[in-house]
Amino acid sequence: MKILAFSDTHLHKKALDLIKENAKNVDFLICAGDISWFSHGLKEVLKDLDTKITKPIYIIPGNHEEGSNLEEICKNLKHIIYMHKKAKKIGDYIFFFWGAGGFAEINKPLESAMGKFKEKIKKEDKIIFITHGPPYNTELDFLDWAGHVGCKSQRKFIQEIRPILHICGHLHENFHKKQLINKTLILNPGPEGTIVEL
Repeated sequence: MKILAFSDTHLHKKALDLIKENAKNVDFLICAGDISWFSHGLKEVLKDLDTKITKPIYIIPGNHEEGSNLEEICKNLKHIIYMHKKAKKIGDYIFFFWGAGGFAEINKPLESAMGKFKEKIKKEDKIIFITHGPPYNTELDFLDWAGHVGCKSQRKFIQEIRPILHICGHLHENFHKKQLINKTLILNPGPEGTIVEL
């Protein structure tokens, strides 16, 4: 199974053109948010991707889509599926999506959802975690001028659920960085996207 993961394209034409080109080589795509610029151009960019890419694109909102009508737009599209606060089994993997934000150190709604999710999964399940912002105390949440700015609730998810992969974005300074924590590979796929083979 091949996935094209991407984040933080912010309407950038060159990045979006690469996404369209590389979509031909994968089974489906995951957008970890911030496809727009403060919601401007959101409808247009989604319609364009929906027309040019005929594979499923699972999307969550980033902080640039907070308060937008992303979910409503997706209802009228054929290939783009809104996944915020949802879990989905694809093949042998369970994907858990949690979008928006990127600035909260603690996310109580996520922790509550994590508790319910934990009750439904088995120890042997292969989990993939998708968020907009990065988890706390990693190479992906570190900024030279601010230190570690990631989410402790997401770090808790990694420690307790132990997903095999965590896809996140938000911090442009850390595009394409990855780090292995225990058995979880954390990846910021960047706006041009990264192909992940499972």
